[in-house]
Amino acid sequence: MQFPFKFIFFASALVGSLTIPPVNAAPSARSSSAIATREQLNTWITRSGTASNLTIVDRPIAPIAFEPFPKRQDFIQVVFCNKQTDGTCGGACSVYDGPSVCLNATGTSCVLATYNVQFCSSTNCDGTCNSITDCGDTLEDGSCFIPGTTINSIFVP
Repeated sequence: MQFPFKFIFFASALVGSLTIPPVNAAPSARSSSAIATREQLNTWITRSGTASNLTIVDRPIAPIAFEPFPKRQDFIQVVFCNKQTDGTCGGACSVYDGPSVCLNATGTSCVLATYNVQFCSSTNCDGTCNSITDCGDTLEDGSCFIPGTTINSIFVP
């Protein structure tokens, strides 16, 4: 079947006049300021390591891998510290890099993670729990500051 020249011209003009929204670059790697990429978290650990007392929980920190989107991973990194100093998370800090677990986090004041973890009032990850994506007070280093809240555990999903 052949189309007349006028139809082809009209159809191509119509298609050419359609506005196609630009394709954005990959979405931000953070859906919350307290969720970081592994690279961002490892940079935080490197910068904070001299100013904070870091304890590695369970196993050594895994190498940095490219992660364009925050998503469920086999190993999630979490840093949690007992105080806020000069707008950053610090003091005595623990670093966890592993699979799903309930972490003992008694005395935690701030949290930074590569996935949406929850901080809980009980020691066994139940009771009142809040997600870091619902963080109300973000520090300059991107961590979630939890003032006036009793944190006893962190649930890594």
